[in-house]
Amino acid sequence: MTVRYRYVSYGVGPSILEQMQQVHQLMHQMMMRAAPASGGAWQPPTDVVQTDDAMVVQVELAGVKEEDIDITLFADHLAISGVRHNRIPPGTAAYQLAGILYGEFRVEIPVTRAVERERVDAAYEDGLLTVVLPMVRRQIEPTSVRIGQGSHIVAGEATPQGDSHGH
Repeated sequence: MTVRYRYVSYGVGPSILEQMQQVHQLMHQMMMRAAPASGGAWQPPTDVVQTDDAMVVQVELAGVKEEDIDITLFADHLAISGVRHNRIPPGTAAYQLAGILYGEFRVEIPVTRAVERERVDAAYEDGLLTVVLPMVRRQIEPTSVRIGQGSHIVAGEATPQGDSHGH
């Protein structure tokens, strides 16, 4: 039998600072997922991508059944919620590592542009939910406004310029 000894140096350098930053980012992500502000529900990893004509939302939901996912588009945000069930009955085994979050989840994505609601599409494949929100493409014409050619607001009423309350 051969016993080998290795000396490992943990000197402080640029790499140790980068590693510390990575650990900090991972801890922050874990805390956000495990203890979110949405009433005890955990938040799944989510990507939001804005293209020229749509907002694409991808949510990682491995192990979640399609019928356990609820997608609701509100006037100002998209809400995706549901539940991931633990397939190992509680009390039947001792965990050696527990990294998968179970129970209710919820993610809310702000929607700041008008959406073509009749064209919204959602697909769930290989544990990845993809929701495509097509944006309304409005051509807004420039409007000229001339000084002194509008209406005056008097005590909550609009009166044409030059009209002094009908006198």
